[in-house]
Order: sequence, then structure tokens, then C-alpha cells
Amino acid sequence: MASPAEAEAVFAELSRRGQRIARIAGDLPLRANLSAQENVALGHALRSGTTLQTAMPGALALLQEAGYAETAGLRDDALGEQARFAVKLARALMSGADTLVIDRPGKMLADSLYPPFVRNLLQRMAGHCGHVWIIDYSWNRPLYGEWADEDGAAGKS
Repeated sequence: MASPAEAEAVFAELSRRGQRIARIAGDLPLRANLSAQENVALGHALRSGTTLQTAMPGALALLQEAGYAETAGLRDDALGEQARFAVKLARALMSGADTLVIDRPGKMLADSLYPPFVRNLLQRMAGHCGHVWIIDYSWNRPLYGEWADEDGAAGKS
């Protein structure tokens, strides 16, 4: 787990090394005119230059693996906060980034006990995650317990 200030330096270093970063954050919304499945497919289509339709089967597979296949046809306004987060995670994973950054999950999961939710979701998706960073405020560190290590990483590295 890293504070927002610490994260800036980390991202600069990762970019300098040529790492591809995918970020999940409250200020990176889903496209309101697309379904959940289309939003996930968009991550791959934009990075790979393929069409949205080509990426749709992989997007559905990721939603199924996350446990949110029933959201595939829903748009953003019909999703609860946990489903919305899962769709954002699947979209980030579909982009093929080397490093996943989850920026202040509590802002996106205000009505959830979010550290266990995020940890369990990442564990289900572990085969698709490289290094995972969680950016959060220092006062939230106790919420993560031993799951967040000292260098800022949480989950799988």
C-alpha cells in the first residue's frame, strides 16, 4: 500500500522502465453508453488495435472468472459499487498491463468492507495480474493488515 505522494515517484520509475500501467480509480469511469462486457473489451481493443467485437469473448470470460458474468449486459448506472469495481478490474486486466494500480479503493467501495473484497477479487483473478499496487491514505493501512507489504505492494507481486 502506498500513499498518494509515494505513488507519484513509483509511477515515474515504472514508466521510465517501460512498464505498462493500468489504473482503477473513481475518476476513471466506465463508458456510460457501453455495457459492462463492452467496457471490459474496450481495454483490450484500445491497447491491441483490435475491434470491440473481437475482444468480447475474452471480456465475458474475465467477468465470469471474477464472478460477475450476470453484469455483462448491464450499463454503469445499473451496477452496484462492487460490480462496477469488478468491471473496472476486468477492463484493466484486459488491457494487458504489467502493473495494476488500484487508486483509493475506499472511494469506489464506500459501502463495502473493501480490503477483504479487493483481496478476494484479486485472488480470483490472480492468473491475470502482474504486480499490484494499492494507493491509499496512510491512516487506512491498518485496514489491510498484513496483506499490504511495506514497499507499497498489496496482493500479488
